This record gives sequence, structure tokens and C-alpha cells, in this order.
Amino acid sequence: MQKFVHLRMHSEYSITDGILRIKDAVKLAYQDKMLALGLSDLHNLFALVKFYKACRNNGIKPIISSEVYIESHDESPYKIIIIAKDILGYRKLCDLITRSYVTNRINDIPCIKEDWLFNTNNDGLIVLSGFANGDIGKLILNGKFAEAKEKATIWAKHFSNSYYLEIQRFNRDSIDELVAKTVDIASSLDIPLVATHPIQFAYATDHLAHEVRVAVGMGARIDDEKRIDLYAPDQYFQTQEQMVTKFSDIPSAILNSVEISKMCNVEITLGEYFLPNFAT
Repeated sequence: MQKFVHLRMHSEYSITDGILRIKDAVKLAYQDKMLALGLSDLHNLFALVKFYKACRNNGIKPIISSEVYIESHDESPYKIIIIAKDILGYRKLCDLITRSYVTNRINDIPCIKEDWLFNTNNDGLIVLSGFANGDIGKLILNGKFAEAKEKATIWAKHFSNSYYLEIQRFNRDSIDELVAKTVDIASSLDIPLVATHPIQFAYATDHLAHEVRVAVGMGARIDDEKRIDLYAPDQYFQTQEQMVTKFSDIPSAILNSVEISKMCNVEITLGEYFLPNFAT
């Protein structure tokens, strides 16, 4: 029986902040008897075909998603995860990411506008709040609890039954307080919680190699004392039992990861050509 499903994972296709290879991620999921696995590379779907094939070949349901940048009206861009429930949702996600690259770059970062999500039909999509890197998390960390609660209400309104407040537990400052206040918002607004773990590499021993890749991406030296350490050593692929233990006091957050995976059934047709129908 599936106990937990990873919905947040960056592979080497996240370019600057991941070193996890697709085949290794799927192997770890298979060894842990996971029936589903989500890939949420940063603002792209580059690994889609390789991930889809690898999962299907190992009897694992692939969850198609991306961690995307969202343009904020009053603050710097924040990040959420958008998951495709079905082929319709997959096409919408592709459209959102493409539009951001073509029409809305902020300091050369492609950003999806909130209006694109709030002023359209969102059938086929699920949104995870992004925890510390999302708008709700940032507002909480900045002491704006009332504003965070108000913003969560807006998301829940536009993504009825498809918006989840994300919570995580790994080695980061202020994380317990952020979890507690996120739980408070979820409880008061009746918004479901979901537990995730920010996977960047396969094993704990890969942390240094990952830091080297991040440093290269930032144009910094690994031994530079002024370089900000953005990632923790425990951001490796964790087993179902590890995740269940982490959130033993909030079992609904673990259960919801499985429920979300049940809602997602993206069928991709491979091996065929789909040419544009040009009028002649």
C-alpha cells in the first residue's frame, strides 16, 4: 500500500540546482515500492519524455509538474508547483511556461502572471503553495500573517479543491514556525495540507557535489565564505517511512500526497508525428 508520494523533485534538468539523474530517481522510487513519483523541475518540462518512459517501464505512475516562477504585483517573483491532472492540464502547463518565456521575463527570469491563473478555467491543474519560496510562505516569514491568510483564500477560490498548502521539514532556520503558521491557516480556512520534501540529489553524500553545481551556476567559488548556502545536506531522496515519521503528527499531509497522485492521470502519446495542419 502506498504510504507517501514525492511531489517535489528537481533533477539534473533543473540546470542550476539539481544533480539527480532521472534513472537514479526512478530506481530509488522502485526500490522503495513507490507506485507514483512526481518530477517538478524548475520552470521547464525538459525531462518529461525520459521521466515518463522510465516510470512506465518500472510500473510507476509519472506525476507531471513544474516548480514555476510567479510574477508578484508587490514583491519579487515567488515559486509554486503546478501539477497536471490530465492531458488538458498538461497542455495548459506547457502554454503557461511557454508564454512566460516569450512574453514575460523579469530580470531575465520567465514569470507566469497571477492573472493568467486567476482569470481563466483551471480545470486539469493542481497548485501546491511552494512553502518557504511561495507567496504564502514569504508573507508568513515577513510577519504578514493576515495578508498570507487573505492570499491563501484567493488561491483556494480560484483552484477549488485543487489548492494545497505545502509543508516541509528539513534542516533550515525558522522552518518549525513556518510549518505551525501554515497549519494554522489551513485549519482556519479549511484548505488541505500536503507534505513534500525538496529533493535536489539522490543521497546525503551528494551534497558537496550539488553545492559545486550550484556555485558554478551562480558564478561563485565553492570556498567563497560570502557565498550563500541555499540547500541543506538532507535534501536527498527520502523513503516513504522517513516521510511518514517526519509528519507523524500531521498524517493528513502525508495522506494527501497519495490522494493527489490518484487524481493525476496524464497519458502522453509517444512514437508518433503530429504535424501542423497548414492550409494550402
